[in-house]
Amino acid sequence: MLSLLTCVLLVMAVSIRRDGKVVGRELKQQQADSTKTETMVVLEDGSVRLNTTELGKDIIGYGGTVPLEIILEDGRVKSIKALENSETPDFFKEASALLTKWNGRTVAEAQKLKVDAVSGATFSSKAIIGNVQRGLQYAAKNPVQDSIWLHSRQRLSLATCNVVFSMPKRILYRIQYGRSWTSRARL
Repeated sequence: MLSLLTCVLLVMAVSIRRDGKVVGRELKQQQADSTKTETMVVLEDGSVRLNTTELGKDIIGYGGTVPLEIILEDGRVKSIKALENSETPDFFKEASALLTKWNGRTVAEAQKLKVDAVSGATFSSKAIIGNVQRGLQYAAKNPVQDSIWLHSRQRLSLATCNVVFSMPKRILYRIQYGRSWTSRARL
């Protein structure tokens, strides 16, 4: 009985190692699903982080995909950084000089910007440019809606909200901005 169990475990280990499957179920797919990142996230300070991993999975550099993280603040490109990729490090370092070309521009201005590839790192450069364009297109089509909580410089992250009293159809709440409390009622 022990030898049969050992044999079954050995066969399972070999099949996992070879195919990534156990009894016809893929293990790698489950791992990939759990590591997916959100394309657009609003950060606590009100800026927006775009991740082009899913948006640019068909944009290929020399060694594979070149996902980027684009940070937008007040409708302008604040920064762009490269995420983990398989590009040749020396060539990618040259192409990375492009990452600052869009900084400080509005999304509309950055979309219109014509950026040339870096000579000697053409594939990596084109992948960076393509991912930035794809990310900016996504940002333009999916603008972040300001809520009533985001007034001028007073961000929700700076406010503490306490529900003081609750009745059907009416909620009285207090909001703390800095040291002062403001009471409001909402229907």
